[in-house]
Parts: sequence; structure tokens; C-alpha cells
Amino acid sequence: MRTKSKQILTFVCLGILPLDGWAVRTSSFVDTSYEEFVLGEFNNVALSNSGVLKLAPSLDLLAKLDEPIVWVAASDQEGNLILGTGNYGKVLKVDSEGEVKTLFAPEEMLSRALAVAENGDIFVGTSPSGRVYRLPKAGRPEVYFDPPDSYIWAMTLDKRGNLYVATGNSAVVYMLPKDFQPNDTPTKWFACDQTHITSLGWDLDGNLLAGSSPGGTLYRIDSKGSGFALYNTGEQEIRQILVNDGGKIYFSTFSAGARGKKPITPQTQTKIEDDDTFTVTAKQFGVNGTNTLSQAASGSSTIYSLDQEGFVETYWGLPRAHVFSMIFSNLDELIIGTNDKGRLFSVRKRGEWNLLQQTPTGGEVSIIFPSKKNNGELFVITSNPAIIYRLKGSLAESGEYTSRVYDAKQIAKWGKILSVSENAVDSFGAFSTRTGNTKEPDATWGNWKSVDLTESGLLIKSPNGRYIQYRASFDHLKSGIENVRLFYGTKNFAPQLGVIRVIPVGFKLLNAIINPPNIDLDKLLDEKNPGRLIQTPIPRLKLKKRGEEGLLTVAWKSFDPNNDRLHFSLSIQNIKDSVWIKLAEKIMEPIITFNTNGFREGFYRVKIIASDEPDNGRDGALKGERLSEVFLIDNSPPRVELSGKNIRGNDVDFKFRSSDSFSIHREAWFSLDGQPPKLLRPTDGLFDSRIEDFNISIDALESGTHSLVLEVIDESGRSGILTVPFSIFQNE
Repeated sequence: MRTKSKQILTFVCLGILPLDGWAVRTSSFVDTSYEEFVLGEFNNVALSNSGVLKLAPSLDLLAKLDEPIVWVAASDQEGNLILGTGNYGKVLKVDSEGEVKTLFAPEEMLSRALAVAENGDIFVGTSPSGRVYRLPKAGRPEVYFDPPDSYIWAMTLDKRGNLYVATGNSAVVYMLPKDFQPNDTPTKWFACDQTHITSLGWDLDGNLLAGSSPGGTLYRIDSKGSGFALYNTGEQEIRQILVNDGGKIYFSTFSAGARGKKPITPQTQTKIEDDDTFTVTAKQFGVNGTNTLSQAASGSSTIYSLDQEGFVETYWGLPRAHVFSMIFSNLDELIIGTNDKGRLFSVRKRGEWNLLQQTPTGGEVSIIFPSKKNNGELFVITSNPAIIYRLKGSLAESGEYTSRVYDAKQIAKWGKILSVSENAVDSFGAFSTRTGNTKEPDATWGNWKSVDLTESGLLIKSPNGRYIQYRASFDHLKSGIENVRLFYGTKNFAPQLGVIRVIPVGFKLLNAIINPPNIDLDKLLDEKNPGRLIQTPIPRLKLKKRGEEGLLTVAWKSFDPNNDRLHFSLSIQNIKDSVWIKLAEKIMEPIITFNTNGFREGFYRVKIIASDEPDNGRDGALKGERLSEVFLIDNSPPRVELSGKNIRGNDVDFKFRSSDSFSIHREAWFSLDGQPPKLLRPTDGLFDSRIEDFNISIDALESGTHSLVLEVIDESGRSGILTVPFSIFQNE
């Protein structure tokens, strides 16, 4: 299989680009994968799971129905569509011209099952009263079979003309022979311990296949009515069963909640409205157990395949895409109808699939049915709203793909579009764009403008704006698109500086050693941007305190609107001077420690200048600056003096004065004769001045020589120490 190499980047920085006086970095938006392209809107455009946009098969409107929901479809001998609907259970006939006619309106709300006999008789299974009606080709409708069960979920005819009826609440399959007449006793062909038999089909050996709920079990029932459980999905419902020409069985499932949850709590039956969920509740009719069969419910869906040796594998499934219908095309592709914006998917083989088409009005693709008159043509029928389309085997005449809205985060100047087709770069030129400044496109956005084909590429002509969309137009002559890249530039904005902190402590910078990360192979393969996984993490700065005196640290926060790299310059100024002294230039880290010894004591401020020169060059760089608050450089300790001493026998009183030229005092301690120091407060009780007085009184001293040590510390962390020796003489 051919593979393609794609650059998967959502934001690319390429260098400096001067645009009409703007100093900018070129950036780009990229669509290159299914996950990216699928966020756009599709009009006759298909998308492969490998991320290639192509023209889709033609999808033409045939008819609009008054009924909101179509549950089941069949065709009569003339090739007309026969439809079973809700909310009023009408059975409709739609001819090849789209003319709609009501064939039958039962008493029940839902016509959920249809079968057409060889003689043209139409059998209609209804719910919730659980009847089978016969609509003879000539004659009046009649109640053909009225079982005790509440629901008729599916019906099918075998090659001999016998009718099989799948029911709930008792999970019974009845067999009505070809010559069955009303009031005859049917054959109870198969029963199981489930609540509902929800779907029927046939394998290549003529065995009946049945899917159940709430256990999600697939059964094979032989010609004698003996059943064998082929596979239990663990999900709530098997919705549809198909068998291909090779005998492989495909069956789709649905669960109302996360996979493996129990059936939801019993509820009352609710009438089906446009977007409501129809809840089937067995308990309402006096039978234990419940089941939810939804035409528009949240939950999960999966398609499984089972080969003739009994091996089962998950064949297809997507998050948020619930499978409502499926059929094999004449090309042996599985065509799948979902609830996701009325989208159709085609699966060629496991792991290779396409988003094939999308209905213009959305809804759920509840039925896909082959046309008897036109080989290869399919009827695509949606619910909510109920509309019938023809899906043709030929490609549409034209198609358009409209991208999601891209956000440049600020006003951007748009450059060129680079498209990569399946065959060459820039071979696809049918692009247009529109721009605006609101998150959702509205009347304030500009009109769509075609790109200009220039010598250097496809030039975007839309005006500057924060948001942009592109549109690609397809026709039969254009190959598929694998990659679309929109280049733009944003105006360079000056860096901004935030808080500045001045700390009277020194730090040593330590770069934390970060080993290259281990990369999981599965994550590498699943990640849309593999480069993100292999990038070496930016080391975080760590600080270690330094013990030298006179060190001062300045740290700050910075921000650049363009995410540019920054470098910083630092200057210092005494507030009494006009001259700035440069301390550092073009440093990359937002922190610096310097030695203040030798500085004239006094009050200073620092100025930080941030520049985005590393990413914009000298000529295109912008700067931002900020001043710190005033701070003090004071490397002189307080001067401590003894201002008074009075010895009274064995008692002594001291008076001290401490003064500092700039700093406020912070704390004081004294120690007598080497004892542990004691906290000392000023005479007024507050450390609030550059001059403080202290009194110390000591009683009952022993005779002899003593020493008193007083230490006073200012707010700069400098300490002044005074030692006072004194003697006490014993009185005789």
C-alpha cells in the first residue's frame, strides 16, 4: 500500500518576515490528517481515513417526508420503496420520481418491520401492540398475526415463502408458513433468555441469524429451530446483520451508555418527537427487565465481523458515530449510515475506510437500501428530518470543502496557501478564503475571496483578521488534497515585564539535569505531532543559596505576546544620581545575583529591559522595560554604644544606644557570661527607627568579673556587636 509522508505541525515558526512595516514571525496552520480535516464541512466531498479529500459520489434529493422517522424499508415488485415510519406508524410507498403515497395507517405508533412476498403482499410489523398486518396486492389490509408479545422488531422471508417474526418482550422468533392464515397457530421457532430479538438475517447455508437485546448476543438458528450462540458482544443491542458473498457475517451493535454497562433504569414510554429518544420499556407492560432501543441516543456503536471458522474481530467504529444502517455496495464495500451529521462511511477492508458523503440536512441515516431499477444506486434515507436521497455510483459534478475556523490569537496578515495533492505540490488551485474578528463567522466577516495564482504560489486576498477559513472547490479534473497549509504573520508586540523582586541574599543558578524522555511506540504512532514527544524538556532553573555577605538578587517575571524568546539587560541607579550603571546585558535567565560591596550606601532602583531580539533580529526587535521599587544598599553594621551604667551592689543597670545611617533596626539580643542569648526590645517596644535605645537590668550577680554582649541587627542583615566587661565587688 502506498504511504505518504506528511509534516504534522499545527504551529510552525519559520523566521523573520517583514510585511508592510510589521515585524513578524511567519506561522502556519496545517490540515493533513483525518482528525483535522473532519472538523470542517463537507459538500459532495469525501475524506479517507488517511487524510485525503476527494470528490464524493453524487447524492441527489428524491423526496421529503412528513413523518419524522423512517424505521424500515423494503421494495415491491415494481421497485418502489416501501417505508415503515413513526410517529404514527404510516406505511408509505415512494416511486422512482419521488411521489409519496400512504399505503396504510395502523393503530400502533411504529411500523418497525416490513417484508414483501413474491405475490406482492406486504407484511407490516408494528409496535408497541405487537401485530403483523398483511397488505394484499389486491384487497383490504388485515391483522395477519397478533402474538402476545408487545413488539415486532424484525421480519424476514425464507426461500420457501415462510415468514419469520422477531419479537419482544419475550425474545421469541415465530415462523408463519407460506399458507398461514389469520387465527392459525404459528410455530414458535426460537426463544432465548434475552428480552428482545432485534434483528434477523440469513447465512449462506440458509440458517437464520438473530441478534438480541439487552445482552447483545448473535445466534444461528438451523432449519429445525435449534439455536446456537455465535458471539456475545457485551453490548446492549445488535441492530443489523449482513452476510457477504464469502459467508462472513457483519453485525452492528449499540449501547446506550459506556460499553459493558447494565441496561438503563425502567422508564415510561415516550412519544417520539423530532429529536427525542424513543424508549422501549418492558416493565410498563408488566414484564420484568427493560431495554432501550433508540433512534437518536447517546452511546457507542461497533461493527463486528465473524468468519466461517467462528473468529470475531472489531471491523469498524468511530467515537460519536452511532451505526444506524449498513449495506454492501456492488463494489463489495460496506456502506454505513450514522447519526453524525447524516454522514455515510464506506469500508473497503478493515483499517481502510472513507467518510463517503454527508447529507445536507444532517439527521440520522436510518436506512440504506439498494435500488432495483438502477444497478449500483442506493437509497439513503434519513430521520429527523425524514428525507430520501439517491446515492449514485458516479461522482458528483462538483464539491466544496469548508475548513474549520482557525484562530491566530491576534490580528494576522495572511500570506499564501500551500496545497499538496496526490500527484504534486500546488497543483490544486481552487481555493477561496474569508476572514473576520469574531469566533463564529457572521455578517461582520468578509466575503469569500478567491486566492490569486502568482509566480510564487497561491496568495490569500482576504483582509487582515484574527480568524480565517478556507474553502476548496472540486471537480472531475482535480485530484485529491492531502495537505493544506495557510501561512500568516502576526504583528510583533513588545515584551512585557511583571513583578520585580529584590532579595538581600545571593543565589547560585543550577540547571536541573533532565534525561531524554522514554517514548512509548503506540503514543508515537497515535500522536498527530510526533515532534512534541521527542522534544527535550526545557530544564527548570533551581537556586542554591550563597553565603557571602553583600550579595543582592534581582528576579522578575516576563511575558511576550508572540511567544518570542527574550534576553534581558539590567541597570542600577542611586536615586540621588541621574546616571544608570549597567550590571548585565543580554542574559537569558530572569534572575541575577551581584555583589554590592563597594557601592555607595543609599537607596537604589534597578531597571530591567526585555528584548525579543533572539527571534526577531536586531532591526525587528522590540523592547519592554520596568523599574523596580526603591531598595536599600547598606553594608555598614549598626553602631552600638554604651550610654549609661549603674552598679548597685549585686545589681547592675545598662543603657545602650544603637544607630544606623540608613537601615531600620530589626532585632537585638544580649548574652551574659556566655549564656544563651535573650531577646531584647527597645525602650519604646518597637523596632521602627534608625536610632534605638535599650535598657538592660541584671539582679543578684555574684561577685567577680562578668561580660555582657549586645548584638543589634538591621534590616540589611548587618549586625553591630558591643562587648561590655564589668565587675561586681562583694560588700563586707
